[in-house]
Amino acid sequence: MKQILLSLLVLVLMTGSTVQAQQDTVYLDINANVVDDKASATEYAIIHKRGKKQFEICFYTLDGKLTRSCEYSQFKRKVSQRTLNGITRYKFQQSEQDSLMVHYTRNRRNGEVIFYYPSGTVMARGQYKDDMLDGPLTQYYENGAVKRKETYKKDVSQGGFYLSTDSTSLDFIPFYQKVAFKAGEEALMKIINQNIILTNELLNNLMENGKEQVSADICLRINALGETKSLTIRRTDSPLFSDECFRQVLTALQGKVFTPCLIDGRPVESLLCIKDVKCVLISR
Repeated sequence: MKQILLSLLVLVLMTGSTVQAQQDTVYLDINANVVDDKASATEYAIIHKRGKKQFEICFYTLDGKLTRSCEYSQFKRKVSQRTLNGITRYKFQQSEQDSLMVHYTRNRRNGEVIFYYPSGTVMARGQYKDDMLDGPLTQYYENGAVKRKETYKKDVSQGGFYLSTDSTSLDFIPFYQKVAFKAGEEALMKIINQNIILTNELLNNLMENGKEQVSADICLRINALGETKSLTIRRTDSPLFSDECFRQVLTALQGKVFTPCLIDGRPVESLLCIKDVKCVLISR
């Protein structure tokens, strides 16, 4: 019996040690890339390894407040080398209560999305397809009564109905209105394209490999005032087509005004994801 108890104790201690060994803390800059210098960090993350290719990453402010938790199948130092796969939960600023829960597959929002009230009750349920709201969405009052029912197609409401607390029909207003550049999408892309800087290393690499263009998926973080706060690279054709190439883009967008994202009529911070930002080499 003593031998059995001793074996169980050793097993428990070994299990505890293994779990602890699979946790790590890293510091991140404003673009969520890992940095070695803590002084340049704006947040930190604790990495929990759940399997061979499964990680749960919890992100915190420097004073220890949990802001979000994300499931990855790959987590590297650079955002562009990470793969979101699974559930991401965003938190309210005042608590660790979920404000939003969304599913990702290969860095794209796909599947059910749930918005919450600060109390924890469900505010709305919808569906994402390839990073955009697409399909039915139902919003609720905090007591559970239906507030809106509508349908979305590629992030744009196709209409529906909107009810008061006593179920009286009201003039329809969409639950979600995506962030937009006030001068228009074409003007935004012009600013981005004109301010991409290709490094000599990237240019040489492209020419050596006989390539005429390189592309990346980027995300702009726009706050509730319509200001650009950061730019991250979600995907890139080349690790050399990196933050350094887009640094001037972020500078050029400072002072440029976006119409912020609206959730239930309120401006909120959000991400504007732009796919396949291309830089084409022109032969002269």
